[in-house]
Amino acid sequence: MSALAFLRSNKIILLAAVLALFVSSARAHVILDDPNGGEQLEVGSSFTVTWHIQIAHNLQNWDLWYSTTGSNGPWTTIAMNLPPGSGAVDSVHTYDWTVPNVVDDSVWLRVRMDNSGTDYYDVSAAPFSIVAPSIPGDLDGDGVVGILDLLSLLAAWGDCPAKGECPADLDGDGSVGILDLLALLANWG
Repeated sequence: MSALAFLRSNKIILLAAVLALFVSSARAHVILDDPNGGEQLEVGSSFTVTWHIQIAHNLQNWDLWYSTTGSNGPWTTIAMNLPPGSGAVDSVHTYDWTVPNVVDDSVWLRVRMDNSGTDYYDVSAAPFSIVAPSIPGDLDGDGVVGILDLLSLLAAWGDCPAKGECPADLDGDGSVGILDLLALLANWG
C-alpha cells in the first residue's frame, strides 16, 4: 500500500491525531498544579489554587471555575479577571479559594489564561472531593457531638500517647483535659 493510499484510508485517524495534538498543545500554555486530583477540601476552608505559565503570551488576566459534573463542565465561576501578575515562563500564580458548600466526590477545577489573542485553559488531571466540615468534638464521626463523644473524651482523660495522636485532644496541647471538654460541649447537639 502506498503512503498516499494509507493516508486516504486512515484520514479519520490522522485527523483525530492532528486534533489531539492541537488540543493538547493549546492546553499546555498554562498548567494547573493544585488541586490536580485526589485532594479532599473541606467546605468553608481556604484552599490555595496554584498554576504556572508554561508558554508566555500577552496575558490580560486569569479566570477560575469548578464543575461537579465532569472535566468538560458546565462550570461555576470561582473568580474572574484576576490580576495577571508575572507573565514569565514558570511564574507561579495563586488564588485563595473559599471552598463552597457543595459536598461532592467528583469536582474539577479549570483555569483560563486570558490573553489579548487566543485564550488557554487547563483542567484538573483528575477529580477531587469537597467534604462536609468536621465538627470539633465529633469523636465518633457521626456528624453530631453527643453522649458517645463525651464518653470517648472522658475515657481518654489525661495524657495522650503522643502530641497530635489523640483525637480527644481538641486543643492540641498533648493531653485531654477541661479545655477539651469545653470545646466538645461548645459543639454539643
